[in-house]
Amino acid sequence: IYLTRLYDYKLKNSELLSKSFENTILKLEKENHNCHLLPTSLDYKIYENKKEVYRFFDYTNIKYPKTFIINNLDNLDEIIDEINYPVITKHPYSCSSFGMNNFDNYNDKIDLKNKLTSELNNHKEIIIQKKIMFTKECRLTCINGKIFHGYYRHKKNKFTMSAATCEGGKIDFNIDLQDKKLQKIARVFYEK
Repeated sequence: IYLTRLYDYKLKNSELLSKSFENTILKLEKENHNCHLLPTSLDYKIYENKKEVYRFFDYTNIKYPKTFIINNLDNLDEIIDEINYPVITKHPYSCSSFGMNNFDNYNDKIDLKNKLTSELNNHKEIIIQKKIMFTKECRLTCINGKIFHGYYRHKKNKFTMSAATCEGGKIDFNIDLQDKKLQKIARVFYEK
């Protein structure tokens, strides 16, 4: 098991972080044919790399909100009319809600474009995504499609951007891991 916190801090919040881990594990996988490494090189390809996560979701037909990956102003011009409120922006290479911003309502597309241009200038690349209005999310950990750990995270309200504890979210371990509906959802997701 390769410990992810041993990385060069300069790689944090960059595409180089997942690439570095992926290359390290690929090398170990080639050298060690008789052992199974965890996480795998595929796991590290998507580690803190939202662009790769969405590519993986597309490949496996996992649904996610309407999403745009923007890396220049021409891209932004092309999609600005397709953006409907509420939306969030995300830094493509991060975790713990770092680089997320909330755009619930703006008077017009010019105002929105100015805000998104500022975001793009700050991060060089942004993800714009339709915001899902919810107050409760479920985090599950599975092995071979069977849930062995899970918990709920509750947001303060549906307008709050994230259920992360750093955003005021609350963790709730009162979850029935044997719930048949939950088991079915986990199994379908796992198989995809």
